Amino acid sequence: LFVIVFVAWNYALHKVIEWVVNAPSVQVLSSVAYMDFVRGVVLLYPLVAMWLLSDGDISQHVSVVLIILVALVLLLYLKDTFLFFVSKKISIFYWILYLCTAILLPLSFLLHLLPEQFA
Repeated sequence: LFVIVFVAWNYALHKVIEWVVNAPSVQVLSSVAYMDFVRGVVLLYPLVAMWLLSDGDISQHVSVVLIILVALVLLLYLKDTFLFFVSKKISIFYWILYLCTAILLPLSFLLHLLPEQFA
């Protein structure tokens, strides 16, 4: 009986995931996240390379510029996802829940894995 329930649960879970992933709005949201990731990599890569190769005072200035650009890329991502949710007439509450599960939850796991001296 346990095996039958497990197989049925597994089958139902796979069908639900297939239905959710194939939804057009999920694909659009995924492409928005992908494009913002590419935008961030293209924009930030030269600064990260410069920051890694620099020393002393230049490193501090580059790190300040890098933090500002990361904040700008994050704001662009927030704007794009907010406009997506508004265009689909989805409640802002669901946008906040999306941000918590898509961004804050994985970041909290990563911060939890850091050693105590870095956290």
